[in-house]
Amino acid sequence: MAKPATLQIKLVSTADTGYFYVTKRTHAPSLKA
Repeated sequence: MAKPATLQIKLVSTADTGYFYVTKRTHAPSLKA
C-alpha cells in the first residue's frame, strides 16, 4: 500500500510541476534559459 501511494504522489507532483514549468517557460523563456 505504501509503494503505490508514493508512486501516485510522485506522478501527481511531476504532472503539476510540468504544467507549471510549461506555463512559466512560455510566459518567461528567459527565466528557464
